[in-house]
Amino acid sequence: MLISSAIPLAGLVASAVTTLEPAEEAAEQPQRWVTGGMIDSAYIYNSNRPANHVYRGAYTTPRTNEFTLNLAGAFVERRAGPSGGWNLQLGVHGGAAVNAVYAAEPTPGDEDSQYAGAEVFQHIARANTGAAFSSGTRLDFGVFSSPVGIGGLWSNDNWLYSSTWESNWVPYYLSGLRVGQALPENLRLELWVVNGWQTVADVNVAPSGLLGLYWEPDEGPREGAFVAAHLFSGPETEKLAPDTWLVHGSVQAGYDRPRIGIAAVADAGRGGLPSSPEDVGVYYGGAIFSRVALFRHDDVTLDFNLRPEVWADPDGLTYGRDGIFYAASSGLALRAFGGLTLRLEYRYDLSTGDDGAFFVEERTSDQDVLASDQHTLFVNLTGYYEIAFGGPKRPQASKP
Repeated sequence: MLISSAIPLAGLVASAVTTLEPAEEAAEQPQRWVTGGMIDSAYIYNSNRPANHVYRGAYTTPRTNEFTLNLAGAFVERRAGPSGGWNLQLGVHGGAAVNAVYAAEPTPGDEDSQYAGAEVFQHIARANTGAAFSSGTRLDFGVFSSPVGIGGLWSNDNWLYSSTWESNWVPYYLSGLRVGQALPENLRLELWVVNGWQTVADVNVAPSGLLGLYWEPDEGPREGAFVAAHLFSGPETEKLAPDTWLVHGSVQAGYDRPRIGIAAVADAGRGGLPSSPEDVGVYYGGAIFSRVALFRHDDVTLDFNLRPEVWADPDGLTYGRDGIFYAASSGLALRAFGGLTLRLEYRYDLSTGDDGAFFVEERTSDQDVLASDQHTLFVNLTGYYEIAFGGPKRPQASKP
């Protein structure tokens, strides 16, 4: 998936089985273990110059008007082979973006809560294990990157540095059980049972569910195309009544090739309002992503990116302010040396709500009348590495 927030499900789609000689089989088997890491640093200029330096609602780029270590992380992963096997993902991270994304992590029981909350879980980027089978079935349990939406918390593969309003609302991580099944015609079906909408702990005693359907050809003229659809449903407040459940639907599609890429995402949902769970709010919106390569030579690429978006929140369910959010972003991404990315981006945000939506100067409380728009400039440098190891050993030649 082109700017995926999920780690690829290696081995989920069954491959055709071919009889190979031992040496050929060893050569074609992928490396089973992968380790990697990332450092994401930025300077973000906000024209509103909020006194608390906070970009309200932008959890992946939360601090402005200063040099910021947004995220630093590392991971190790064992991938199941084409014929199945066990898999494992373990990652850790920290930084301003991590603190912002995990800030709403629930503490069930309020002041009597124990062993939960952001201070317990925020440094766990991913922690899951499971098994893949030759039938195309996969079963995993733990903490995962979320497959919903376009764009990841680890920003190394994102076309633009800033995240859409859609991405900042949908989960960046999920905790629970995932069952996947490969289907004919490059289709894949997943069923998730999770604690909640971007929570490791659960705010109540009932889980939530997520259903996902994916189409992603890996060869032929349609290679680079993808379509994904998700439906999430479950109780996300302390009330369990079905009429207060969060119900969210998302569809994303695109086509990504080396010299050009385009994608779109659309979402809609409803759920109990945090301040008054018995009252229900609705929201809807989406974004269009486009990328064109201006220069490509060896391991150096320069891309131009453009992204308009809109997010309607008439009841203030998602960002605590009612109105329609408009945004337009454009920028350049220079990638070199196989792991270094320099991004320059301009973004304009506008909210139609009467009380505004963006912190400005000394008005940095949600009780204040805020600014209705802002201009933001991003300068980002990201370093990412990934090393594969531990593949099958090549058989030694037989002695005469």
